[in-house]
Amino acid sequence: MLQSFKQLTKDRLEDLRFNPRISPFKKKGNPLLSQRIHILEGFPGIGTDRAERLLMKFGNLHAVLTAEYEELLNVPGFGKKTVDRLREVLNK
Repeated sequence: MLQSFKQLTKDRLEDLRFNPRISPFKKKGNPLLSQRIHILEGFPGIGTDRAERLLMKFGNLHAVLTAEYEELLNVPGFGKKTVDRLREVLNK
């Protein structure tokens, strides 16, 4: 099927792919920052965007993991359901 698509369009597939979002928060020269984001992405409901928002708001992993319930709710993109799931993983 892919070959048929190539033949019909005569375009290179590489030209049609969308580039993934490149985060200004992730920098090549800071592997620790990438590791912190990766750790937070392991929690349910937290992807790269939410992990970055948490680190931007709290500054470090310790502050994120010890943040109060209301503080987490004040992070853009975090609702009650996400905060409840995060707290459940941390407290059990």
